[in-house]
Amino acid sequence: MRMTSVKLIKGVPACEIDFMLLRHREDRIDWVLGEAKSAGGEITREDLIHMKAIADALRNIGIRPYLAFSKTADAFTAPELDLFRSARGEGYVIILLTNREMEPFYPYMQSPDADQLPHKHAHSFDDMAANSVYRYLRSTAELKAPFCSGQ
Repeated sequence: MRMTSVKLIKGVPACEIDFMLLRHREDRIDWVLGEAKSAGGEITREDLIHMKAIADALRNIGIRPYLAFSKTADAFTAPELDLFRSARGEGYVIILLTNREMEPFYPYMQSPDADQLPHKHAHSFDDMAANSVYRYLRSTAELKAPFCSGQ
């Protein structure tokens, strides 16, 4: 199931989620909360605070949350990447999408780093998150070591 432009007003700080994806498999529910910006727009600390509050509320009722950030640009800014890395360090699972992931028909297979990505064919939110970590969120130590896709 997917929804766009959802305004939340109860149980969490009032905010708008640009897109949500919900996947129910057997006894597990995965829920992607998405923030989208156009080129030139900036994902802010406030955006992240709202997303984390919603993710925490979902986690408290047994739903696995993912935080997705998309931008119709070729790259995220350094401050945005710092926000995403800090959220990852706090245990949030992050999915990042730029033109690099949104433009091609096969976003991971048709790229120069396809042979290094953890998942050439991303079949799950976890696969997308692992590819996001590889492309955007690895620490300096992780850049030197062989990549492990575990979150």
